[in-house]
Amino acid sequence: MREIKFRRWDALSDEMLYGVDIENDTLRQLDGDNDQVYLQYTGLTDKNGKEIYEGDIVKYPDEAKINQIGVVVYRMAAYFFEAIGGDDEGNQDIQPYEPHSKYYEIVGNIYENPELLGD
Repeated sequence: MREIKFRRWDALSDEMLYGVDIENDTLRQLDGDNDQVYLQYTGLTDKNGKEIYEGDIVKYPDEAKINQIGVVVYRMAAYFFEAIGGDDEGNQDIQPYEPHSKYYEIVGNIYENPELLGD
């Protein structure tokens, strides 16, 4: 079973905060503090041992062993690497798995490195 933990993007200070106590922080959000974005840990680490969270931008090989860049998203009750550029450019979304995490590399995140998104 994976460890349940979060990090938080603070839009006011433009800072990513780790080791977030979700029980206490949830009260802030319920009080109308909408400048905070909570991002959950996927349970995976990349090839450098860095924990992979929602919102990370990750380099990963597709089924043809071609490197793709994707954003970690949570949908359909699972985490996915959503390819940047879309399927019309031949990019493939994948569902990450632990045995393959030695091939994944975090290159940034959507809040601190939006230029990596290409749009």
